[in-house]
Amino acid sequence: METVVTVVIDTFNHERFIEEAIRSVLSQDFPQSQMEILVVDDGSTDRTAEIVRQFEPQIKLLRKANGGQASAISFGVAHARGEFVAFLDGDDVWLPNKVSRVVAEFERNLRAVLVYHKFSFWDSRDGREWNPKWPLVSGDILADRHKMQLYSPAPTSSLAFRKTCLDRLTPVPQRCSYMHDAYLTGTAIFLGPVSALPESLTKNRVHGNNLWYTVAGCQTREALERRVGIRHAVIESTNGWISKNVPASTLPKAREFVLLAELACEADEFLLHAPGRLRFARHLVRRAWHYGARMTWRHRLVTYMNAFGSLFTGYEHLHLLDEWRVRIKHMLTGRSGAAFPGASVK
Repeated sequence: METVVTVVIDTFNHERFIEEAIRSVLSQDFPQSQMEILVVDDGSTDRTAEIVRQFEPQIKLLRKANGGQASAISFGVAHARGEFVAFLDGDDVWLPNKVSRVVAEFERNLRAVLVYHKFSFWDSRDGREWNPKWPLVSGDILADRHKMQLYSPAPTSSLAFRKTCLDRLTPVPQRCSYMHDAYLTGTAIFLGPVSALPESLTKNRVHGNNLWYTVAGCQTREALERRVGIRHAVIESTNGWISKNVPASTLPKAREFVLLAELACEADEFLLHAPGRLRFARHLVRRAWHYGARMTWRHRLVTYMNAFGSLFTGYEHLHLLDEWRVRIKHMLTGRSGAAFPGASVK
């Protein structure tokens, strides 16, 4: 029978978790005969490969020299035979109806190149589970500025692509490292619409050694430097792909989409190196302009006022902007009786 979906499980030294990840795929309410399950072992030095082999021939083990998560994902895609490709990190698990829901959505929306969904975080050390707030955006992202600003797809284990789309996006540049999902989801929108499912179908395990978790959840200088470096790599790689594959008529929208990523990267850079007054004021103006569709008029006004105020206070004295905002709020509240919302300067 024809392979409908290929599951690519990337793993590196996941001997404690890989069995549970594989079993979560084998327990799907989707015909096993229509699934191909590839486990890409990115040069593990523990018992990962030994554990995976226990599931052969239901799964296929692909071993390679260690090259990072981006290279493992690309290696799996190169061997995939399915019409759709769904990713699972070796320390995460899927819920039983994950594959059937994703495939049904692809078949419902024949133009969709990417299907993603909500997810939960699960700390396997103490059993805690929580659902992060995550915007769900469907459709043609580039055609709607508001959607472009909200678009922030879920991590790797919640992503599935049409194979024809991935063939045009891979191999993922290795320098994108663990942010390969940002590169894939950022370039996929130039190939077609995306679909977001409201159900939480993946449990992303937190175990203390997650690379993304230790970097995202830690504000040490080393972690920030790593995050900024990889964000720059993703932006440069995305720009490189766009320059080779996107028609000139789409370049203005492409540029605006990339600018949103640049603003996020700038905010991290400011935590490492305080910007000059002019640069910080420019950052706030650009933020208000490019995120305008997501802001109320009052939020935009406060952001522009903060930009002006930062020319006098500088980045090092952000608290002065808050004090200034509170005084203005009291003035406006006294005149109109309406509250004046605060603004974020990050």
